[in-house]
Amino acid sequence: MLFPPPGIDAEDSFFSRYALNPDGTLQRGRVYVGVHAPVLRSLQTAQMRTFSAVLQAPVLLTPKERDPWWTLLLFFSSLKELGTTLSLLQSDIPGYLKVIKNRLGLDKDKMRRLWHISELTGRIRSDKVPESISKLEVKCDNTYNQLPVDVCLASNIIEVGVDIDRLSLMVVVGQPKTTSQYIQVTGRVGRRWWERPGLIITLYSPTRPRDRSHFEKFRSYHQRLYAQVEPTSITPFSPPVLDRALHAVMVTYVRQTGNQETVQNPEPYPENLIEQLRQILIPRIQLIDEAEIENFENVFKKRTSEWQRWQRINWEKKGSNSTDIPLLRVAGGYASLELQRYSWSTPMSMRNVDAECQAEITNLYLNEGAEEDA
Repeated sequence: MLFPPPGIDAEDSFFSRYALNPDGTLQRGRVYVGVHAPVLRSLQTAQMRTFSAVLQAPVLLTPKERDPWWTLLLFFSSLKELGTTLSLLQSDIPGYLKVIKNRLGLDKDKMRRLWHISELTGRIRSDKVPESISKLEVKCDNTYNQLPVDVCLASNIIEVGVDIDRLSLMVVVGQPKTTSQYIQVTGRVGRRWWERPGLIITLYSPTRPRDRSHFEKFRSYHQRLYAQVEPTSITPFSPPVLDRALHAVMVTYVRQTGNQETVQNPEPYPENLIEQLRQILIPRIQLIDEAEIENFENVFKKRTSEWQRWQRINWEKKGSNSTDIPLLRVAGGYASLELQRYSWSTPMSMRNVDAECQAEITNLYLNEGAEEDA
């Protein structure tokens, strides 16, 4: 359901209105296409044929019409599938483009060639992300001062912050985990809908029952897309939230409201600011659930005690060769045993706050086996 919902007129919710032509008909928006090919047996074969078709099609347009459709944006829910597709783009797809050329009887200069393949995922360094995004803005204008991106392989990093008007073509590989993610991701293309509406192709795996189910109700699902958004449960000040994020709120408050010295270093301990934050949070907890106050006080006291006891001189680690233990470390990253004990694991992004598991090599099972033999 759209927020805010329409009132007495379904076409007007005050904040948004239907875009109409002068004759009263709806203007064109994004077009969603579902592809489910069980006869091809594998998702990789379906990818090869679908990608080749949409990559070749813009070459047959006039030079002025090509730009919106030249860069193919691929979205993957899994980095494993992304890696497989990267191999297809380097070998199978160029070969299938030749098959299309021969089938259509095209000249060599009309066959699509993939000169520039980029990636926009969590695998690239954070300082390289803006550079990768800026490359997507390079237009296909036949000047060849800078080659436009032919294919961009992306993960959930594109859900927010990628607002490039020229992009109008996307393939979503597999149904994303949630409808909200699906809406966010597909909203990256066709942003100038009044002159270049977006085309989104969702490629469903023939071996996944969930994908097949979504394909079978494709039309009804997309006609009520916003109504399909899953409800989320929000539990403010619950014990897991406090354990994971209270210290981050403490540090944020201190660095945003403190003086220059406090902003630069966590030592000396900013007692006055921490007490101010405590007085701000307690009334908010009382409004939501007074039963959580006792646990809040315990966690708050634990964090303040650690802050004072550790006496850290740096907020974060400065340089890879630094031996000083900082107050904060990046959640989900590798940390030595000492760092785990004497620093706070802190989420650095609001995009994904799900817990993650880390693999660890152990020989404990050998000891357990020896005890059983004894």
